[in-house]
Amino acid sequence: MMGEQTDVSLHPLKGEENKVLIMGGGIAGLTAALAIRRVAALTGLSLRPIIYEASNSPYPGENTSSHWILWRWAIDVLLELGLGKRLSRISMPIDNLKAVDADTNELLVHYPPIDPLTGLPEKEQIQDPEAGNTAGGIPAMIGIRKVDVIRTLLLALSDIRDDLLDGSFVPTAANNSQGSTPEGIPEGIDADLAWGNTWFHDEGYADLVPDLHLGYELDSFLISASTGKVTVKFTNGVVEQGFMLIGADGLHSKVRELLGSNRYPAQHAGAAVVYGIANLSHPPLDMPTEYADGNPLPQSKMSELTAFCPDGNAVGIVGRGVAFGVNNLGNGMLGWNLVVAQPEPHFHTTQFAAEEQERRQMGQASSSGTDPFRLEQISTDVPSSGPSSGHSSRSASPVPSVSSDKTAVDSITTSLQATSLDTPPTSAPTSPPTTPRTRKRMETAFERQLRLQREELLASKLAPPSPNDPVTRLSHIRAQGLALSLVSRHPSLPTTVLSLIAHSDAGSIYAQDILDLAQEYPESTTSPNFHPGRVILIGDAAHPVATNANGSVGGGLAITDAALLAKLIAKHLSNDHTSTETALGNLAREFDNLRIGPCSRVMTDARAEGGWGRTENGWVRSLWRLSWKVTTRQWVRSTFAQMLERGGIKGDYVGLNKVRTSGAV
Repeated sequence: MMGEQTDVSLHPLKGEENKVLIMGGGIAGLTAALAIRRVAALTGLSLRPIIYEASNSPYPGENTSSHWILWRWAIDVLLELGLGKRLSRISMPIDNLKAVDADTNELLVHYPPIDPLTGLPEKEQIQDPEAGNTAGGIPAMIGIRKVDVIRTLLLALSDIRDDLLDGSFVPTAANNSQGSTPEGIPEGIDADLAWGNTWFHDEGYADLVPDLHLGYELDSFLISASTGKVTVKFTNGVVEQGFMLIGADGLHSKVRELLGSNRYPAQHAGAAVVYGIANLSHPPLDMPTEYADGNPLPQSKMSELTAFCPDGNAVGIVGRGVAFGVNNLGNGMLGWNLVVAQPEPHFHTTQFAAEEQERRQMGQASSSGTDPFRLEQISTDVPSSGPSSGHSSRSASPVPSVSSDKTAVDSITTSLQATSLDTPPTSAPTSPPTTPRTRKRMETAFERQLRLQREELLASKLAPPSPNDPVTRLSHIRAQGLALSLVSRHPSLPTTVLSLIAHSDAGSIYAQDILDLAQEYPESTTSPNFHPGRVILIGDAAHPVATNANGSVGGGLAITDAALLAKLIAKHLSNDHTSTETALGNLAREFDNLRIGPCSRVMTDARAEGGWGRTENGWVRSLWRLSWKVTTRQWVRSTFAQMLERGGIKGDYVGLNKVRTSGAV
């Protein structure tokens, strides 16, 4: 159905339009689309990148709350794409990154290394005139929100603000930060920062970027044996055909699932993360003042919060089974991650939901005063011993037992005790009674069945959620409550942590498991034995990285993956003397050689470092602290140098910053 052509030369790639189908409208997909456009304009290849995003609302609230530290190797790519001027306004250079032990307050890690003569961090900057960075050095790291990177890429794809295309990086406050003067704050596409959850639709990106299609969830794809072209089918019934398929659809990648026959599902990394952003220049008006159980929260002064992680800093606190990290994102914002070890997936979120349910049930039972399932003692009348009693009579109503007193129910045990039918009667009066006496009788089968049903119903109301129906994630107020609860269980963390979480907008807080592919990962990003290069995975679809206290380098790897793929397209597909299949095969092999090894090591190291740092074993923690004490300054400097280039692009490839394009995607 796709024709009989078996050896398509590269010449048609410079003639008729060839669609590059990109699954996923996140960082990896948007960067790939922008980079391929730049390459196509430079080489004359007739490539049209088209982005298909599964969600109808592609950038929900969690993107506003997600934040990263981007290292220089990722910053370089963004500057090469000409995004430096915008990047300067939406991020904060990180001059000092340190981690301390929560138990001893010992300094474990400090990047850049400390100069022993001055006691200050070593200053290390690189001038990059080719990127236009003549006003200052490229920072080693920046703190930034994910949503602002996404919005910057969309603006670049829309081509409506070419005045912002600049490779220089000169840190400047955003023109619409919440600490800015209200008068004259720009809105819409003229604003620097994205605010709220509706900015995508409010600013009209669906029209500005017409080749970004929303609501297109991948169902399946097929590679033609004869032509190599890829046909994709979406769950909405639409069928599309393209020259290449790029899987940039994230952690739970459908492309990876289909390409690897579902061999590589996301794996639990042994921890959960709660993350959010505190805007100290504009704190929420309804900050929590107590825990979920009603106990008061400790308070910190605003000066203590600002001193906790000042501008230019990123701080991590590592304790037993827990780590808390804060990144200064600039513009008055502090992004934080609370990482807590857990024995199984969804443990903390499900446990917190169960505790919520139990508190609700306890509150309902307490407010009602009596057990709504209570059975009153059934009593019968006996003849009076008095002489005036000439015949038997029955009381008009049953007499309640002693156990029917109003009692607050605080547990299943209390509830069952309060409704027991076996409560012993009070002692008989010493004087002859003048009213009919009562006597207890045996519980009938009907009454016993009713009691058992009542107990079963009460127990089911107070029981935690079934393991078969776990709570996979929490958001907003519930996630904030979970974070406060988890921190309260780790007294080694400073009280400033509680105050920082309380000062965060609850709408920006989310909780979920940490997942990666560190245990088993694909050995290739493509199908190496069947038309290699026609389908390629990038970003989290290829190598999701576990989140640690100061975030994940996964966002940086997504950026460099996309840029490298575009550079390899220019290198291999612009060769007029090589067939398409041969060129794509060479492209795929070079991409795998450059990315599989380094990125898999990043995945395994991220999980291992997080696990070692959060270990609860006392002697292991002592050994771990000792290892940091005895490390030489040269080793720390060498490690820092590796971090500055670990996920970067190595090799002499075509530049992406030299081409200015116009028109829609």
